[in-house]
Amino acid sequence: TRKLLFDVKMNGSCRGAAFSPCENYMYGVGDQAEIYQFDLRMRKCVSRVGDLGQCSSTSLAVSANGALIATGGKMGTVNLFKVNDNLIEEKPFKTLMNLTTSVTDLAFNPTSEVLSFSSKWKKNAFRLAHIPTYTVF
Repeated sequence: TRKLLFDVKMNGSCRGAAFSPCENYMYGVGDQAEIYQFDLRMRKCVSRVGDLGQCSSTSLAVSANGALIATGGKMGTVNLFKVNDNLIEEKPFKTLMNLTTSVTDLAFNPTSEVLSFSSKWKKNAFRLAHIPTYTVF
């Protein structure tokens, strides 16, 4: 019916959003380097975590199993956060610094073993990260 059901608010402008695999949560990142977690049943923000090391977040991806969240930054870094009991941990457990320009695209494969990240601002700026070993190709 294309009717607006409700809206959610965050500080700054939204740069990326993704739904959790269980579809009860929506995550968003913005230009103020914060990750927002919205509960779609209660229609409110339930968690807000600083994206440490980023001056501005540019993209977001949630793994298919819902255990990881990846955020891309303006300086080419990718932070990986664990999700425990449907809450995002306060600090990233791994940071990948393999690009030199803004991360524009992030995606996990269906088994959550590989993370692809790229930048449209530089030719051949595409990387694959093997999640269990955190090896970047």
